Amino acid sequence: MFIYIVRHGDALGGYNDDKRPLSKAGKLEIQNVADAAVAQGNCHPQRILHSPKLRAVETAEILQSVFKPVYGMNAVSGLLPDDDSMELRHELGELDSSVMLVSHMPFVYGLMASLLPLGSPYAGPFSTGEMQCVELLNGGIWEWRWCLRP
Repeated sequence: MFIYIVRHGDALGGYNDDKRPLSKAGKLEIQNVADAAVAQGNCHPQRILHSPKLRAVETAEILQSVFKPVYGMNAVSGLLPDDDSMELRHELGELDSSVMLVSHMPFVYGLMASLLPLGSPYAGPFSTGEMQCVELLNGGIWEWRWCLRP
């Protein structure tokens, strides 16, 4: 099973944080990363789960139009910037299909750090529009697979 972790695209300032829309550049970032994921041929999310913040919703909508996940997309709690990634880590291990998560910094960084063992190739915070892929192996071990940046 694969988990695709995506940080929302670049967002406009000057709005209430929950209502910040993607900028034109942010929409392009997400479209380009999604197109690159399709081109490499190994990104097949069955569902997209996203934060309820507008920039994450808009990011998820672009991703849904590209990947057309069987189970659609849903806003869920637990994906806000300061939520506890360890809670989600346990839930991910119980899923039976690949999922794409759309969230924010510092949550996405914390989630990657909680999933991967020390010494994994992933390091550093996510840029806007970045997509990382990890795989759950037998025995409950997560392994980093790839990264796409705008």
